[in-house]
Amino acid sequence: MSAAVAEPDSGGVRFRRMLIVFDPAFESMPAIDSVARLAARMEVDLAGLFIEDEDLLRAAGYSWASAVSVLSATRHSLDTSVLRRAMKVQAEASSQLLERTARARGVKSSFAIRRGRLKTEVLAAATDTDLVVVDWSCGEFLLRATGGRRKQPGAVARAIAEAAPGPVLLLRKDASIDGPVLAAYNGTPAAETALELAIELADHHGGMIEVAFLTGSLGLVRQWRERVSARMEERGVQATFVHMPHADLNELYREVRRQHATLMVLEAGLPFLEGIATHGLLGRMDCSMLLVR
Repeated sequence: MSAAVAEPDSGGVRFRRMLIVFDPAFESMPAIDSVARLAARMEVDLAGLFIEDEDLLRAAGYSWASAVSVLSATRHSLDTSVLRRAMKVQAEASSQLLERTARARGVKSSFAIRRGRLKTEVLAAATDTDLVVVDWSCGEFLLRATGGRRKQPGAVARAIAEAAPGPVLLLRKDASIDGPVLAAYNGTPAAETALELAIELADHHGGMIEVAFLTGSLGLVRQWRERVSARMEERGVQATFVHMPHADLNELYREVRRQHATLMVLEAGLPFLEGIATHGLLGRMDCSMLLVR
């Protein structure tokens, strides 16, 4: 499925809400204000969802599970009751942050707490008219607690992005989304949606966007550039263009770094997003990513 879009040139993508996923590993608190400003611009509600990770609760108390104190740097075994209390405190803090930020930006907000497996609960809550916002570290508290034997970094976030019915914004720790945007474009309906979202984000954050044309045809590049340029001019967005006839994720990422872009927007179904090597590269990226279908 794809987000509800009337026509490519209709002036914006329409969502019902932005669903922000919180869990014990959430590390992108500073990005919440950027998300709230985007929600205000797009006139959608913010819905916070805190997941009490069932796998983490189950792991607590096992002899091989432990935690490290940030004060003393000492390692000690996990205790289920202590972990539950810590989750409650974190959920309350997340709820207050979301409510305070949404109020400051004039956005309606809600907050819910669910206990279960992260991917399952997120997919149960998400619809194809939601923009799901997930921290790249989602699920990694379990990874740290179990010494890294249970999951690879980013595995849960990737799984959510691959299975969600609509677009997913993967937030990077300490990586702002308030900057230049790189959008990959190949003329498909999903690419049109990605471009519209990129325009919304770029316009919201200063109007700088680079569009990467993924095709070997110079004729298509000329057509796309003329059409996209007109759309950008109409929306007041500054645009640059780059032709990438043999693009892969690594080449796109090099372009992101060259342009100092803070966000990459691309279609979730692109062939080069598959495979173990891609997962490894995703784990090394230092920009946020918006995957659109």
